[in-house]
Formats: sequence, C-alpha cells, structure tokens
Amino acid sequence: TVRYAITDLGITQFLDIGTGLPTARNTHQVAQEVNPAARIVYVDKDPLVLAHARALMKSTPEGRTAFIHADLREPESILRDPELTR
Repeated sequence: TVRYAITDLGITQFLDIGTGLPTARNTHQVAQEVNPAARIVYVDKDPLVLAHARALMKSTPEGRTAFIHADLREPESILRDPELTR
C-alpha cells in the first residue's frame, strides 16, 4: 500500500499508471497525509479521467500532484513528459 511504501520503505515519489476516475482516498491523499512533500504523477489515456483529475486532484503546498494524459502502451511518452521532472 501507499502508506507502507512511505512509512516503511521511505518512498516519496509515485507514478500511478492507469489511474481511472478519481475516488476517495487516492494515492496523493494517502501519501501526502504521511509525508506532505510526497510527489505523485497520475497517468491515464481517457479524456474523461483527465477532466476529473484536473478538477479534483489537489496537492499539499509542500508536495506535488500532477496528471499526464498518456497511454501505458507508449511508455516513452510518459517518461518524456515534463510533469515527471517538475
């Protein structure tokens, strides 16, 4: 789980591929509860997911939450996206 990854493993950056529509208790919410500086990038190819993500996924001031509109079958487009390095 996200909480275990942060607390026990010290992971502070997450790449969530195939995000789907936002729900309660998303990756960024759990991660930034434990570590407000955690960075999360969501990836999905569905334009409806993109619209919801932009409206609902808010980051803590210390951390970062971003969304990439891309397809898992084209990993190079994900890895080249500037959202991964901001």
